[in-house]
Amino acid sequence: MAILSEIDLVASRLSVASLSMLPAEHELHQYIRKLLALLVAEQQQQQQAGSAQPESATLLVAKQVFLPLFAAIELPLRFELHLYLLEGVQTVCTRLRKELTSWLLYLDDEVRERERERERERDSTLFTHLLANT
Repeated sequence: MAILSEIDLVASRLSVASLSMLPAEHELHQYIRKLLALLVAEQQQQQQAGSAQPESATLLVAKQVFLPLFAAIELPLRFELHLYLLEGVQTVCTRLRKELTSWLLYLDDEVRERERERERERDSTLFTHLLANT
């Protein structure tokens, strides 16, 4: 979701240590409110369409917020931001608590798979670079 990229971009430009140091109308808070409103609207639309899993898009966004959480642990503002987003998503998605438990149980598998993907991408880039220079 593009709005998550915008949230990360805005957060990366901040020099404050905590979200509480930002005014309520700060751009970052506006993006967060917009994201939650979009998730609510999507979920309502899915329910009206008779979807068997109206929370699926919300859970996908939550997973995109959750996975980088541990990479941000040494960046207090980023870590707080990801927790804050998950708390906000939890107000929209009743299944999130159960899903978070499952994600935590399988976190090592997810991290290992992401590392393997990064290694494959790095190897592919290196191989392409080597071919281009020969």
